[in-house]
Amino acid sequence: MHGFGFISLWRDYFERNILTPCPLTPASSNKDMAANERYVFQGFIESGFDRHIVDKTLGTRLSVYTARLDLFSYGPGTVFLTLRSFLDEFLRSSQSRTASRLYRLATTPGAMAFIPDIFASSSPADSARVTTPNRFLLETSIIKYRIGSTITHFDYRAFTDTPDFLMRWIVDDGITLENEVSKANHATMTAIGTENDGIGPAVLRVLESLGYRTALSGGVTIYAPKLPTENMEITNAVGRRNGGENKRWTIGVVIGTAWVIGGSRMSRIW
Repeated sequence: MHGFGFISLWRDYFERNILTPCPLTPASSNKDMAANERYVFQGFIESGFDRHIVDKTLGTRLSVYTARLDLFSYGPGTVFLTLRSFLDEFLRSSQSRTASRLYRLATTPGAMAFIPDIFASSSPADSARVTTPNRFLLETSIIKYRIGSTITHFDYRAFTDTPDFLMRWIVDDGITLENEVSKANHATMTAIGTENDGIGPAVLRVLESLGYRTALSGGVTIYAPKLPTENMEITNAVGRRNGGENKRWTIGVVIGTAWVIGGSRMSRIW
């Protein structure tokens, strides 16, 4: 049995103990730090999951920090001679201090949380027996930042022996799904028809916030992301200073697949 994780684009991409969303660039993502190819900074991009993450110490959403990081240098469109020159300048910037602080928060217990959207529903999940908090602690208790576990799962201690145990980053050896379900709040899981699969009310609220149809939403589509094709201007940093030429790139967006999750079943709808 494996923990139920989500996708966050906040990572230590350059292995410098700094946490940023994914650097967005039309160039290859497989750049070598020693390569001479120019590096185009197009800002940072976060995932749908990241939109709901909050810095609990200040009550600030990580999306606010993304906007601040986008102000780096001359902003999106800046061209650096190499990836190394981009990183060197970033590490000297005020944005680097923000990224360093967020890295420390990602390894500080209880420092980050997921805030789900709240929607009305006529499903059995509205029963008084089913209550979930307004925020769920993320996994930030791992001493050393770990890709695929830190932030992308929910707090181990907070969700052990609860109906939402699947959201933890690690499961005890030798424990079956049936064992975990029997230790959880069976009445709560029965209320939403998930007594046999380990999908508790918090899991459903997270999935609903990410745009899935669930037992909590009564099968109603809650969130439909916009999928624009966006023209993005790229300007050489030196050119900005000296009136250099501009270049234009077009970035396409790939349309994904929507799913239905209700009770213990999942079905494809398009």
